[in-house]
Amino acid sequence: MLPLIFLLSLTTPLNALEKVGEAEFSVMFIDIYDIALYSQTGSYNRDTDHYSLQIEYHRNVSAERLVELTVDQWEHLGAPISDIQQYGPVLRKLWPDVRKGDSLTIYVTPDNSEFFHNDRAIGSIDDPGFGKLFTDIWLSAKTSAPRIREDLLGQGAN
Repeated sequence: MLPLIFLLSLTTPLNALEKVGEAEFSVMFIDIYDIALYSQTGSYNRDTDHYSLQIEYHRNVSAERLVELTVDQWEHLGAPISDIQQYGPVLRKLWPDVRKGDSLTIYVTPDNSEFFHNDRAIGSIDDPGFGKLFTDIWLSAKTSAPRIREDLLGQGAN
């Protein structure tokens, strides 16, 4: 079992995945982050088995603020309160503060979701529904950022 764990630690969340699309999130002309979606086939639909979202930050953001923003977006999407109450504290323990230039990546499989900070594994959530709940912030038709969704899905005007 140890060699398998060691081998997993050498992989990155984007190995063997193709970029689907990318976008930049800005507020009032201030760049906050770049985000990119990757999948096994280079396309995405809600039933995609393995996919990844990578966010590269242009600003320092505390872990607490990241969780607050995540919860705000889940509330916007109408996520069940029980999910928000369950996962908010988990993310508070899992996520680090991010600094300008850092990346946070989620790798989603049918069984779990694994988070990476600067391509280093920082923890996983072993719930088949969490990955979709989290990535719906950007990928749901009800997202608060429809332009980012279009760009991530490769549908935006170039």
